[in-house]
Amino acid sequence: RKFADCSCVSYTMIIMDYEMPLLNGPQCAQEVKNLVKIGTLNSQVILGHTAYNSAEDIEYFRSCGIKDILEKPITEENFNTIMDKWMPKATKTSFL
Repeated sequence: RKFADCSCVSYTMIIMDYEMPLLNGPQCAQEVKNLVKIGTLNSQVILGHTAYNSAEDIEYFRSCGIKDILEKPITEENFNTIMDKWMPKATKTSFL
């Protein structure tokens, strides 16, 4: 709902936890993808953040529109690998 009400419709990346209040990460990812389909949001990369690292949990997360998983606990190496993979160079340079 926050995305639909927001006046800015461009995000480089969304990182969401698996467990969140109201909607969990997979449910929220599906909602974000629906907003992209109807043109409310521009397309972006959605990353999952979770301690649930079973193959079934990760597959479910991905089936809901998550591009990649940032596993807990986050290490600097894991974070940098994910950022290198998904952030455009120009954005990453200005972000960091």
